[in-house]
Amino acid sequence: MRDLWIRAWERPVVELPALAHFNEAKVPPGMVLPPHRHDTFEVCLIVAGRAHWTNPDGTFSLGAGDLYITSPGEVHDGRADARDPQHNYAIGFDLGSLVAGIGDPALGAAEASAVDALAPRRRVIPGGGRTARIFAAIRQELEELPAVSDPQRRMSIVMLQALLVELAVMVTRLAIAARVGDDAHLAAPTRRDFALVDQRLHASLGAPPSLAEMASWMGLSPGHFAVAFKRAFGRTPLEHLTRLRIEAAAERLRSDRRTSVTGVALDFGFCSSQYFSEVFKRVTGRTPSGWRAGE
Repeated sequence: MRDLWIRAWERPVVELPALAHFNEAKVPPGMVLPPHRHDTFEVCLIVAGRAHWTNPDGTFSLGAGDLYITSPGEVHDGRADARDPQHNYAIGFDLGSLVAGIGDPALGAAEASAVDALAPRRRVIPGGGRTARIFAAIRQELEELPAVSDPQRRMSIVMLQALLVELAVMVTRLAIAARVGDDAHLAAPTRRDFALVDQRLHASLGAPPSLAEMASWMGLSPGHFAVAFKRAFGRTPLEHLTRLRIEAAAERLRSDRRTSVTGVALDFGFCSSQYFSEVFKRVTGRTPSGWRAGE
């Protein structure tokens, strides 16, 4: 179509199979997206304009700033508004395959899946305009991805991993915030219950528990635990646990200068020093080495 503009990547990074596809599109009014499906979760952000998308749960109208979630294997289709051109980003990814075992990406994926499983599922999540920066950064990394033989390629892949986790955390936080309002009628655990959970988290920073394990401490499903936790702490379980680990790591960096940054990262359950550095800088505004040096 003459007025359609799209930039798309399919399986763009062989070293990062978790990233299935990514695209940015500017769609003319009334354009129809035929029925299709994906093997992974897909998150779409409407940057501008309006759209009407259909899945087995029904047809949903979306506007600027809305996020739309599609489950793996689910047939869905869409149509741009008849009068309002649309600009969107879409990404398909599987965070659970980023690392083996328990880690920030795995916990992020567990939170997203648990919240998605709550009935009725939230297909449209408001307030997603804050994710536009992350989508744009992913697009830039893909556009500038070095060749396989370039030593800089490894750092670009680390950055893409960090951006995928950041996107999943942001989307999950917005979904949980929406569910907090939806589930306001549910009985919430007591303040003492959450104080005990917080104590156990402080005691397990080197081996972070899974979402299911945390939920089992309170006898809740993972999804309802995530929603109740957000209501109590103002952060998702992953956000809270990550902040606790970074605060403890920051203290260790200055009190124990014999242990390397990599050693500190591994001691607090981070999968690599590169990923630890990205998260540390996001939380504190400084690199681990800069923090240790007092810069």
